[in-house]
Amino acid sequence: GSLASKLVFKNKKELLATVPTNFFGLEAKDIDGNLVRFADLENKYKAFLVTNVACKCGYTSDHYQQLVDLYNTYNSKGLAVMGFPCNQFFNQESQTDAEIKAYVQQQFKVTFPMFSKIEVNGENTHPVFKFLRNNSSLYNAETGEAKQVPWNFGKFLVDRTGKVVGFYPPNITPKEMEGEIKKLLDA
Repeated sequence: GSLASKLVFKNKKELLATVPTNFFGLEAKDIDGNLVRFADLENKYKAFLVTNVACKCGYTSDHYQQLVDLYNTYNSKGLAVMGFPCNQFFNQESQTDAEIKAYVQQQFKVTFPMFSKIEVNGENTHPVFKFLRNNSSLYNAETGEAKQVPWNFGKFLVDRTGKVVGFYPPNITPKEMEGEIKKLLDA
């Protein structure tokens, strides 16, 4: 019996080891299907603004425009903006990755990295958003669970060490995050 329990324990431990505990241990496919290892971004940026995006949302126009403005203003100073299309909210991101890419480049002149469509809530939550939710104000230590990303354009701000320093709900615009971003860039 003890051998079986050791095996179960070992497998459980291995399972836990697969959940990244470090932002720079994460990886995701970009919108063209290439694997991006976040480890390659370490020491290149001082701040990361990671958000789930959608093309048919009431927030789309303002958010994309402001994300582009922030990226254009601060990318050379160390800001990375990372957009993750997600179709979990009212079917507002139903197109293919290629269609999404073409749309945001045409409509908003997006040049910041866009990623392949993912899920941010539920059992198929992408590891990037598992990490972000579990290491932000969405996490509830008492229940040991993280609240869901409430809608399109849930924004996470991550510092140069990979620490999630803030979650900004959709009703807070990227522009309103500028002060916090500047603090991280100046740190």
